[in-house]
Amino acid sequence: MRFAFRTAIFHRKKLISTSATRRFMNTFRRSSHKGQYNHDFYLADVTRPILGADFFTKHGIAIDLRGKRLLSLDNIPILLRETRSPLTLAGLGFPLLNEFSSLLQEFPELLTPHFHQSTNIHGVEHHIVTHGPPTHARARRLDPEKLAAAKTEFLLME
Repeated sequence: MRFAFRTAIFHRKKLISTSATRRFMNTFRRSSHKGQYNHDFYLADVTRPILGADFFTKHGIAIDLRGKRLLSLDNIPILLRETRSPLTLAGLGFPLLNEFSSLLQEFPELLTPHFHQSTNIHGVEHHIVTHGPPTHARARRLDPEKLAAAKTEFLLME
């Protein structure tokens, strides 16, 4: 008996499932496993059984990859708390004395990720005003005169 959780559609009164690679696979019947966990399973023709995130979420189960086991989160006290400060990771290392260490000391912001800047550096903001429903056009090359004019404008913005 093999279990799979994937998208299922009904096709000509036969249940057809798709795998993670979007291939169709034979599905034999829908079965309900009543034991410690009550969940509907789809019996499918797969080489490895797959349990989906919906199963783990519904039953409060976490996967311990290192220990190769499933953990019930109902019995384990949670030691982490929510925080608004970003998580910073620090690694153990030793100072490298090469041509890059002086650059990193001069520009320390290179090692700190900033995913969103509140102010832009160049002062240019782009707004595209549209009216009406969206349209579609095939991508094509720009007219050589318009391309030269656009390049000069971009050079002026730098």
